[in-house]
Amino acid sequence: MARIACPIAWCARPMPAAHRVCAACTSELERDLGDTPSLAHHLELALARQVRIGDGGGPRGTERPLPYDQHATDAATLLHTTLAAWTGHLHDTAPIVAGPVCAPACRHHTCLHITLSTTPGPSTAGHARWLLRHLPVLLAGQHATEAVEQLTDAIRNARRTIDWPADKVYAGPCDHCGTDMYARPSASLVTCPVCLDDEGHRISYGVQARRKWMLAEIEELRLPAADIARALTSLVGSITPTLIRTWVHRQRLTPVGLDAHGHTLFRVGDVLDLMDRPQIVA
Repeated sequence: MARIACPIAWCARPMPAAHRVCAACTSELERDLGDTPSLAHHLELALARQVRIGDGGGPRGTERPLPYDQHATDAATLLHTTLAAWTGHLHDTAPIVAGPVCAPACRHHTCLHITLSTTPGPSTAGHARWLLRHLPVLLAGQHATEAVEQLTDAIRNARRTIDWPADKVYAGPCDHCGTDMYARPSASLVTCPVCLDDEGHRISYGVQARRKWMLAEIEELRLPAADIARALTSLVGSITPTLIRTWVHRQRLTPVGLDAHGHTLFRVGDVLDLMDRPQIVA
């Protein structure tokens, strides 16, 4: 049988001409989709932790640090929308076959087509499981190359996003070198892992002082309710997106626009005002 190169952008392995994607890329995507439910869970954990946003500089530059990660938000959105797009593609383009299946998990060609009429769960994990079951159908289609590249890119992006120090909160960048600093939630001091003082000791900062500075930096930002709730819960006290929306309903809080995804935006400082601006002691 004639052999050609795999068409995936990062792969050039030889494969039978009758295939659309090589066996190695197929296996890698199978593993990735199998890992996606766990990956989606860890992205949710990342959204609940204090991590940095920006590209360096801290108090001496232009970075605005936040106790939530916009990168995690974007990665979770990209992962979900990519998975949902390809489940929708199969629903819309693959021929549907009527009839009973051999067993709920049967992977016979006809059984896979029969279960294309089922609806995946609305979650990222639900879409991943549905796509994993129907992957042979997806890879047999004319858009197999595009599917493998987009799905793999979205999953790899999510993996890169959740690489953070475990069980620690973001405490801002070092004033001297800009290196990110992480502290235990109950710690009073945080040390720069790079800089030393004149006596050869690690330079330390007060965690509460860093939080006070971060709070001042985010006042003018305009964010969705969920992101504001995560940030302010970590910095000043418990608040939920539902409470923010209740304030809107009671005309105590005014939205300031929409983001690229159609989410309603609010000024962080306006929400702080309604929280009675709790003080953080430096």
